[in-house]
Amino acid sequence: MAVSRAMEFTISTLAPTSALVCEPRGADTSRETLASWSRRRNPPRYRHRMIEQLHHLVEQQARREPAAPALLFRDQALDYAALSDASRAAAHGFLQQGVEAGDRVAVYLPKQPETVIALLGASTAGAAFVPVNPALKPAQVAYILAHCAVRCLVTSRQR
Repeated sequence: MAVSRAMEFTISTLAPTSALVCEPRGADTSRETLASWSRRRNPPRYRHRMIEQLHHLVEQQARREPAAPALLFRDQALDYAALSDASRAAAHGFLQQGVEAGDRVAVYLPKQPETVIALLGASTAGAAFVPVNPALKPAQVAYILAHCAVRCLVTSRQR
C-alpha cells in the first residue's frame, strides 16, 4: 500500500495516537486480479454457515447486560455498552472514508482496547479485518498489506 497516495486521519473514538490510512479507489490493481480469481473458482460448499458475525455477539450482549465488563486492560475497563458504541463509531469512521462491504481493513496495533475496537468496527462496517502482528518487520508488514489487498490500515503514529 502506498501511503503517499493515501489519506490519513485520526479516529477520535480510538485514540489521538491512532490513525487510519485508506488507499483511494482504483489505485489497487490487485483487487481486479482477486476478483477475477474469485469468478473462476467455485466457492466451497459448507454444511454449516456462520449465522452471526463477531460484532453481532457484542451488540447482543450490550442489549442483554450493557454494564457487564467486556474488555479489561491494565487499569482500563470497558463494559459492553461502551464497547458496542465505540465499535459503531469506528465503523462510521471507516464508512466515511469510503470503506465498503468486503473491503479489507488491516489493524497494526499492539494489544490494547483500541485494537479490539478497530477490529469490531471493521466488522460492523461490513469489512474483513486483517490483524497484523506489531512485532513484524516493515518488509513483512508491507508484504501482508500488498497481498491481502488491504483498503485501509489502522495504526499508531509511532509505527
